[in-house]
Amino acid sequence: MGKRPKTNMKKDKSLIPKGFYCYTRLKNGKLKPYPHWVCNTCGLKASGGRSFKVSCYHKAKCEVCGKIKAVTEVRDFYYPNFEGHEK
Repeated sequence: MGKRPKTNMKKDKSLIPKGFYCYTRLKNGKLKPYPHWVCNTCGLKASGGRSFKVSCYHKAKCEVCGKIKAVTEVRDFYYPNFEGHEK
């Protein structure tokens, strides 16, 4: 196994957006919150059409497109990369 890269998250708390516990590091080095609730359209687009056969949905705001729709958890789309699929 390779070594894990060192991070300075403890020193620089400003890198982590408040209220989010999951984040992705973009190519420019900045952190972006990873969506938790996503609609079917955005999830399928980001995952290349992969999804669970059965998912539990509720009506809320999609954290990718920002529309009020039926949303489900990101895990139902196998945690895809949403880069380029934002609003």
